Amino acid sequence: MIIFQGTEDKIVPPSQAEIMAQGLRDKKIPFSLVMYEGEQHGFRQS
Repeated sequence: MIIFQGTEDKIVPPSQAEIMAQGLRDKKIPFSLVMYEGEQHGFRQS
């Protein structure tokens, strides 16, 4: 699983991605969390 998250996302805050990542870590499910600095929900700058 891969999670993409904008650090400035107000619709799905970065804290929700961190909570999901911790849940995956706890269950030993492989994943990657990619944070896009300055991005909001639509990833318009990337």
